[in-house]
Amino acid sequence: MDQETAIVHQQVASILSRAVPLIDFPSTDFIASVTKDLSTLLYKSGMPVIQSCAKCLCKIVSSVGQSQVPAMESLYKSFYSCLEKYNPKTQKPQKPQIQLTLIRSLFAIGNLCKHYNFGEESSKPTTVDGLKKVKYGSHIENIYKIFVAFCQNEDMSIKVVALRGIGMLFASYPGISMRAIDILSKALCATSDIRLKNQALVSLDEFLTDEEERMAEATDHTALTKVDDRDTVNADTGVSGIIIQQFMSDILSRISDKETAIRQAALTLTIHILKRSLVHPIQCVAHLVSLQGDHCRALAEMSQRALVSVVDKDAKLVLSRLVDGIALSYKFQMQVFGSCKAVFIVAGKGSVQNESIFSRLYSLFKGTKTSRQGFLHALLRHFESESKSVSFLQYITRIISTLSFGYQEEVLYVIYHINRLTSFSGSSLLSNLKKFYSEEQASGLPPDIEEAPGIIFLVRLKSFLKSFYNLSSIKCQGYDPTSVEVKQTPLTNKLPVEVIDCTKSLPLEDVPVSNWTDPDTCKQAFLILKKEMKNDDNDYNILATQTTKRKRQTGAKKSAAKDSSPKKKQRTTKTKTTAKARGGKKAQLKRGNSEVGEDSDEEYEP
Repeated sequence: MDQETAIVHQQVASILSRAVPLIDFPSTDFIASVTKDLSTLLYKSGMPVIQSCAKCLCKIVSSVGQSQVPAMESLYKSFYSCLEKYNPKTQKPQKPQIQLTLIRSLFAIGNLCKHYNFGEESSKPTTVDGLKKVKYGSHIENIYKIFVAFCQNEDMSIKVVALRGIGMLFASYPGISMRAIDILSKALCATSDIRLKNQALVSLDEFLTDEEERMAEATDHTALTKVDDRDTVNADTGVSGIIIQQFMSDILSRISDKETAIRQAALTLTIHILKRSLVHPIQCVAHLVSLQGDHCRALAEMSQRALVSVVDKDAKLVLSRLVDGIALSYKFQMQVFGSCKAVFIVAGKGSVQNESIFSRLYSLFKGTKTSRQGFLHALLRHFESESKSVSFLQYITRIISTLSFGYQEEVLYVIYHINRLTSFSGSSLLSNLKKFYSEEQASGLPPDIEEAPGIIFLVRLKSFLKSFYNLSSIKCQGYDPTSVEVKQTPLTNKLPVEVIDCTKSLPLEDVPVSNWTDPDTCKQAFLILKKEMKNDDNDYNILATQTTKRKRQTGAKKSAAKDSSPKKKQRTTKTKTTAKARGGKKAQLKRGNSEVGEDSDEEYEP
């Protein structure tokens, strides 16, 4: 059968499934003729035609063709006997014709059981234990055993169709899905064949679609007959949440699969699950964020649309998992592609532009000051963690440098936090390293040298942002993120820009990323840090606050003081200059545009 004929058969079957049930008192001969033709196509056609004809046949017989019930039984027995007599069921067929016959029989009988009730009423359990224990009639129980047996077949094509057959039973017989947990979990594991993983994901997605169709049909039937049977369907559809929860971790793990087709199937299913509100969105946010770095931009756009729907409902859900999602995006790219891209080159108007992989996601949070700062803070928080790799911090630096900032306040907020991190941690680290290398017989490795690359990246990032967006040190000094009077000044220079190689304007590759047991590597990092800290601009404030402390006097001294000088009070002033450093360390701050008086306590305040 050629493709054009197959398409015609599919369309005719679709029309018949809608038209025939509407006929009042159709003749027995007409129904018998249609049933015979559809049954014949089940033995001669390919999968798409079999699917359409089986659905049409079952609908006609169920609605107006009660006289053809024996024909349905005959069809079931014909396909079942073909599968039952093949022994052993786990051995690969020796002849191609046997393989094709088995595949046809598995697929056809699965569709028949999906769309037709063979007179077997089942209970409607809504608990996990109830679903696992429920038993169906002999037709369903027997064919389920056949499907399970053929799932062990050596032929991958037969195994995939058998797995698909099990999935066809889910909507009408939800207890089957609970029995098949081990089978589906095995199919979804990372080492499974790509065809099995794809089929397991597609089966779960079709299960949700079938439920939606059954609910729509029940609603239409209620409108026509005035008999509300939606409660029966709701009992089954309520089970889908229980079933999906069983597989949710496996589904999310496949979002990071190495195969593009599997990632797409898993993402499509996840979006469907979120649309049905079967799980809390917070379970999926981190994985959706990670796909922003997918080198297949179509999948990145799909994940972006899913995140938009979550942000529209509650933006805080995305912000709460943003830190995890960014870290997962790095891990995902390294595992799948072997390299990590923070910037994608996109086609602009007559030019080639660089765009951060999180620019579009960041645009969703630019509406309010709180959400903007929350997003930027989630990126900068990674520099506060001591467990992050240097290459990961390099990745974060590239992301921040290429974000699509719109106002000066956004860039100033980043610079403000960079100053907090570099002035405390950087000054303390540089002081310790200078002391270490100043010793003539220094032995071992310098303390906390692994922190140097992160400080270097931040200092260079700040320099790049100030230069690119034309921000003076005075403007950086005057910025206060808590002020409500910060003016929203649009940036005159915005990203993405026509820059082919962004590494030229922000070089990071010269910084060591590993081998911290090598003294030469450590010294190289120290020298780079020393140079960057020396060239760092004095663009933050040291706020001097006057404090006066009195000495408590004893009664005798107090009395003597009154006698000698009744109107004068003796005061002593104690000068103390301290700054709290991260981890309990203290570092003296010697930068700033204003000198600090002798009778004052210095406090760092960007």
